[in-house]
Amino acid sequence: MLESLWGIELPEEFVDFYSFSNGFGTRTEGDRSVGWLFVPIESIPQFTKFQRDFFYGSNPRVACSFFPFINYTPDAYGYYSDESNVKINGKLWYYEDALRCHLTLAPDYDWRYFLSERKGGIEDYLQR
Repeated sequence: MLESLWGIELPEEFVDFYSFSNGFGTRTEGDRSVGWLFVPIESIPQFTKFQRDFFYGSNPRVACSFFPFINYTPDAYGYYSDESNVKINGKLWYYEDALRCHLTLAPDYDWRYFLSERKGGIEDYLQR
């Protein structure tokens, strides 16, 4: 589903994780809704659009190359793939929400300031 929607080949770790569990979240006491950390597959398209919309106006190429699926409210983690890297390298990228204000003020802002590569993938993220 996501490979055809996103147009990328998903890393094995992503397929393995979502084969085991369709997302991961917690429910707070007295609340019926779930706060998702790993967004369920069926919600990822909406989550992707929501995250990309914040920097699409200033960096459309970068926005379309970011594939978020970890909700670290208000930030997000996901994969990044550009034209030169069709297959994702499996490392997670971190989108820092707090820097959104800079994007509207300076459209030529260096996108690496709000989207940065992390050391590893899902396993590394879960071990920290």
